[in-house]
Amino acid sequence: MKKLFFTLIFIAGFIFAQYAQEIPQDAPLNPSFVNYLNKIKSSKEEYLKGYIPPPLKKDFTGYNSPKSVQFDASYDLRTAGSGGTSLLTPVKNQGSCGACWTFATMGSIESRWKIQGLGDFNLSEDNLNNCHGFLFPSCEGGNLDMAASYMSRKSGPMLETQDVYSVTPNACPTGLTEQAYIPEIVYVPNDAASIKQAILDYGALYTVMHYDDAYYNSGNYTYYYSGTNDVDHAVLLVGWDDNKATAGGTGAWIIRNSWGAWGQSGFFYISYNDSKVNEEVGYFPTRIAYNSNINIYAYDDLGATSATGYGSNTAYGLIKYVASANQQITKIGTWLSQSNSTVSIEIYDDFDGSNLSNLLSSISNQSKGLPGYYSFDLTNPVNTASGNDFYIKIQYNTPSYNYPVPTEKNISGYASVSLETGKCWISSNGSSWLAVGSGTSYLYDVAIKAYTIAFSDQTSTFTGTGNWGDAARWNNGIPSSAVNATIDGTCTIAANASCKNLTINNTRSATLNSSKILNVSGNFLINSASSGTGQFKNSGGTLTISGTKTIQRYLSGNQWHMVSSPVISATAAVFNGFYLKLYNPATSLYDYISSASQVLTPGSGYFAKKTSDATVSFIGTPNTGTITPTIATGWNLVGNPFACALDWSATTRTNIAGSTMYLWNGSTFLTHNGVAGTADSKYVSSGQGFFVNATGAGLSFPASAQTISSQSFYKESKSGLADIVYVKAIMGENEYETIIYFDASATNDFDTESDALLLSSGNEEIPELFTTATDNAKLCINTLSALPNNVTVPLSIDCAAGEVTISASHLENFNENTGITLADQVTQQTTNLKTSTYSFMHDGTTKDRFLLHFGPAASVENLNTEAMNVYAFNHSVFVQNPTNETGIINVFDITGKMLASKQIITGLNKFDFNLPSASYIIKVKTATQNINKKVVIVK
Repeated sequence: MKKLFFTLIFIAGFIFAQYAQEIPQDAPLNPSFVNYLNKIKSSKEEYLKGYIPPPLKKDFTGYNSPKSVQFDASYDLRTAGSGGTSLLTPVKNQGSCGACWTFATMGSIESRWKIQGLGDFNLSEDNLNNCHGFLFPSCEGGNLDMAASYMSRKSGPMLETQDVYSVTPNACPTGLTEQAYIPEIVYVPNDAASIKQAILDYGALYTVMHYDDAYYNSGNYTYYYSGTNDVDHAVLLVGWDDNKATAGGTGAWIIRNSWGAWGQSGFFYISYNDSKVNEEVGYFPTRIAYNSNINIYAYDDLGATSATGYGSNTAYGLIKYVASANQQITKIGTWLSQSNSTVSIEIYDDFDGSNLSNLLSSISNQSKGLPGYYSFDLTNPVNTASGNDFYIKIQYNTPSYNYPVPTEKNISGYASVSLETGKCWISSNGSSWLAVGSGTSYLYDVAIKAYTIAFSDQTSTFTGTGNWGDAARWNNGIPSSAVNATIDGTCTIAANASCKNLTINNTRSATLNSSKILNVSGNFLINSASSGTGQFKNSGGTLTISGTKTIQRYLSGNQWHMVSSPVISATAAVFNGFYLKLYNPATSLYDYISSASQVLTPGSGYFAKKTSDATVSFIGTPNTGTITPTIATGWNLVGNPFACALDWSATTRTNIAGSTMYLWNGSTFLTHNGVAGTADSKYVSSGQGFFVNATGAGLSFPASAQTISSQSFYKESKSGLADIVYVKAIMGENEYETIIYFDASATNDFDTESDALLLSSGNEEIPELFTTATDNAKLCINTLSALPNNVTVPLSIDCAAGEVTISASHLENFNENTGITLADQVTQQTTNLKTSTYSFMHDGTTKDRFLLHFGPAASVENLNTEAMNVYAFNHSVFVQNPTNETGIINVFDITGKMLASKQIITGLNKFDFNLPSASYIIKVKTATQNINKKVVIVK
């Protein structure tokens, strides 16, 4: 029974210990502060000097002193300036008012600003004395904490001319404009080397001492106190003299007092060995120039009067603010009570009482060597709109101090604060939050401030590749509904987002992920230029746009462009000043559009031309969902209906001949069947039209066919398929490509899923190369069955007379053991297209003159094709007979009269019939083939 009893006690103790670790504990009060409060209950004598010990003692444990630094034996700010000038402002007199701490504060700031080259300032001690906000009346004392709280909340400093010093307490004046902002206050340990270094770096320091006339030597202006009474006077530390003799030994600090000409014209020396000097030392290192648009959000008007923690050196604070205007959060301010403290700061958009979400910005592991009040610049500022709330989370790590989180709370006889409700939380682990403040058991606010600057129309630009929520991608913070957003990179919207105006620059893109919301409270614009067009891909999210929706498309002048509308309900007015026409499948003719009110149907294509370069603007809601254009049998002009590129291979292409699209490049048609083609890729840019050849309805563009690509017009490099060859003909400045590739699933007939019919440009200056399927279909993409050891493909050309050069390209994936030989049946020349090009003079009439052989190199006579080929060149007629059969060739004139008859043999047959220039009908017959062909003989 006894064993069970002790076991229960142990378990209960363990549970209590675990629970107790989650109960925050406040830092103890500074003993000197407690003594001071007890002392003034019976006497107000201490006020005559004017120093009050702070309630929260700073911890310098672990600070690394610069003791190894060799300092000069003396240094005096009175003569430390250029040419022996002073780096101090004139001595002042506090009179009978206990305001010494205000004179030490302003003297330190004035010296710092003078060292920074800002000139001589005479700052108002009276304003600090009357406006500090603590329970002590004016002229009844203060300390560096009180000065720090006044500065950090942007109450001052003011100029002396704005608020003139008086020994009589006055109400705090209103309507004054501070001269600058003090965003940092640093406390220095009572360490000689640290203090000397601070004077050298920052100028005069605020410091304290215990003063008693009995210990002052008016003969040599020295002071030495060795007693135990608390400090009671603040003064200005302006230098040192290692050789100065005092009652406490050799070596002294140079001090400026605030008692007018008392001492050595206002100065005196305190022994290095004084027992109370330098118990509180500080300076004000940084300054922000006055700007009426700067605002500070803070609940800790009186600063960090206390601190709290969970019995360890790490804890978290969380605070909520609501933006009072359209502003940008630029800095976060907070208090650190121990040397070598580190903070990590995160700003969130949402908090449900348990979980933070939508991270807006963060900075990590910001370390400070000394205690103080610090402001931390955000690497990525946060833009917030009026009425929006935001949450600041800070992880505090103090090396050996168990009260990391600074708080503001009521201190009897010292501070009376107004606590917030539902705006402050603390945590031991950063995930489980305890509400503090009014209405809780923990009566304090978290001491975290936010610095903002107002703006009326600010823009933040996204660069690089990443998510909208990546703060590092924005040059001016993640946009809010009041901030314009410009996309100058590749942006994915992976969480709900908002902005004012949204602009997507040309060649840049944004993708809205499924189920996510993008709210654009202003205008939406996609830019276009000669280098390309911006893109917006909606992958199933919700895009709301309150303002104008514009998608641009750049079109070069003096060329016909196939175009389409990426928005709902655009009209022909978009193309004001253009020639605009549509293709009529019923008549195979183009019909010009004359009415500006004619709606441009999404998914339909149009031809547009203007004499000069122009950028058209489609105004309307971007198309979403599946777009199904109206399709008739035959050729149809359709177009990409989306605000981004279209993946042709991802569209529904039922009844589309060869699954092929035909794109106009300004001079000829380029093709792609989703696998290969003369167009660079299977992607169609936004706003671009193209032809399809349909045998019936069955074309649709699903939302899933949207895609993003970095290239401007044709969106991808040519196909990397194996056993594919691009054969190009160049004549002058014009060129044309045809494609042949081998696929085990293909046939040698016209394959509707892979072959592409030739769509002629009608321009005789374009050297159109094509092959012919066994069913006589003219092809610009010809997919043949798997590559055998030997195969010969007839290759034809149609263009005007002139010099033509033929070459092969994109052979990096072609079988390296298979040769590609071009045979000219007219000149009897063969060319290895893997290593050479072939140039020839074309007569403008002979189309079927080439054979393309895949396999070992061969001569024209040895090349074989699977179909008989008949053609005329100059005054001769050629018959290529690939079979082992003999046959007969008969020649007829156009009236049907037979003019000649001869026998044909296997291989290439050449006949000179000595006929005049005219058109003739050639009939060739073998046991298995009958060919009738019209040819032109030219003499």
